[in-house]
Amino acid sequence: MGMGVESVDAAVAVLLFGLGVLYVRRLGETVIPQAAEDGVQMVLEVVGWNCLLVGAGILGLLLGWFGVLGILSLVGAALVGTARYRGVRHVSSLRLFAAVARRGVPLSALARSMAWEAGGKLGRRMAGLAIDLDLGSDLATALGRWRVLPRTAAACVRAMPRNVAGGLEAAVPSVHTQRALERLAVFAGYVLFIACTTCTVGALFVEKLAKGVMQIVFDFEVNDAVASVVDPVFMSFEVLAPWVALGGLLSPVILLAVGWTILWLLGHVPWAPPLVGRWFQWQHRAVVLRCLAAAVQVQQPLEATLSVLGEAYPNSRMQRRLRKALRALQRGNPWPQSLAKAGIVRKRQTELLQAAQAAGNLDWALREVAEASERRAGYRLELALQGLLPVVVCAAGAVALGMALVIFWPLVKIVELLS
Repeated sequence: MGMGVESVDAAVAVLLFGLGVLYVRRLGETVIPQAAEDGVQMVLEVVGWNCLLVGAGILGLLLGWFGVLGILSLVGAALVGTARYRGVRHVSSLRLFAAVARRGVPLSALARSMAWEAGGKLGRRMAGLAIDLDLGSDLATALGRWRVLPRTAAACVRAMPRNVAGGLEAAVPSVHTQRALERLAVFAGYVLFIACTTCTVGALFVEKLAKGVMQIVFDFEVNDAVASVVDPVFMSFEVLAPWVALGGLLSPVILLAVGWTILWLLGHVPWAPPLVGRWFQWQHRAVVLRCLAAAVQVQQPLEATLSVLGEAYPNSRMQRRLRKALRALQRGNPWPQSLAKAGIVRKRQTELLQAAQAAGNLDWALREVAEASERRAGYRLELALQGLLPVVVCAAGAVALGMALVIFWPLVKIVELLS
């Protein structure tokens, strides 16, 4: 027992040392000029990540299967936190770029100012963006190279050479999308708490309590009455243990999927998680509709806008839809019906778009359709998460109840039979 506790303490110490080294590496980017050299940063990063991997591996070996699941849950939570941080940072930068472009201020000056303010990796990327813009590079190419904004922003700017501010504003997520991402992050936090608690209790139960209880039970003189009570309980536990482990495995998978989905929705990752891209196309449809509204505002041909978006948009599924809409438009179909056939708008919204075009309010109608799509998707996501949360809580409660029954119910029955 003492050696086990000392080993766990040593593993935790290695983990904390790795975190400290990575923090010093991060601090060196902005505070310690001597530590900002590439060689020093590389050494610190290698040492820090190796300590984290070694500490996590030792903990996984000591705590067993449930300990590994707990570590995976923490990794998933770190991914969710990183996704939320990057999302907030990039959305605020995107709003600032759009506002500055709308007022006609050179974006190179803004990028240079943000480089001085941010520091670190983001500061170096902003400085590179400013240098490229000063050398005459177009904004879309510079954004695609330095990736200081979401990929969707570079695609919208490339499709809107006559309205750069409108292209940047089209890539800004709406309030409904931001609320949906916040709900996802909150749900992931609940799952993290439940998963870590369940995995910790499971590791303690499997490694310590269950073995101790079994030893206590079989140290007694087991008669037929006691065996009839104890044997079915432990047999059922052996049968259910793999299913409990499978349930614990779902929690880090959910966390990883949530973090990946947030990064994909914000345009940082071109590929969606499996089976998720089909459910979260509403965000990309809204970006495309806002970009088309900006094109209508400056009287840019929609065919040219769809052609550029079909080649440059970072989501492969939306690229196929844009190309399908472009082919339908080139065959002579009206553009609202072309968008409806490609699945970018609903069929019942085509009449609204045609009426708005006749009234001269097409750009307003496209923005309203985009906002309605995001609002409807946000409501559906909220209902889905509200339905999933009780399921997660009940599953964790069932696991805890089963563990308690396996430990205490045989002891109570043995006491009753022996008294």
